[in-house]
Amino acid sequence: MSRLPLRVRLTLVFAGVMAVVLAVTGLYVYERLAGTLDEQIEQTLVTRAFSGRPGRAVATAYARAATALDAPNPAPYPVQRGLTQAMRDAATKNNDIDRMQAWSGQSARLAMAKPAGDVVRELWSGAQALLH
Repeated sequence: MSRLPLRVRLTLVFAGVMAVVLAVTGLYVYERLAGTLDEQIEQTLVTRAFSGRPGRAVATAYARAATALDAPNPAPYPVQRGLTQAMRDAATKNNDIDRMQAWSGQSARLAMAKPAGDVVRELWSGAQALLH
């Protein structure tokens, strides 16, 4: 690794740290909401309801209501984010998935819960394979 340029090494370190942070955060949220989330995770929709910017969210009660045909249009970013902040904070505090900002990819069901160390080792191994 010492033969790699400093910029590449710093990028790899940053990517590794972010992978650990995201894996641990995701696992924490999943553990808190596993039952409810398992039921809803396959149902996603693209919405601007939480922040004013489009994103794919788990189809929670709020996300479905906010994207209904008769729902008002969301305010632009960052106004919409401010308007929903108190609701999102209360939802997180109360483990209320129906009002929580729960973003999801198109294939969220394919995600695997595994230790962050395993994720970092796989990323590092893949990066080394690409660089050699």
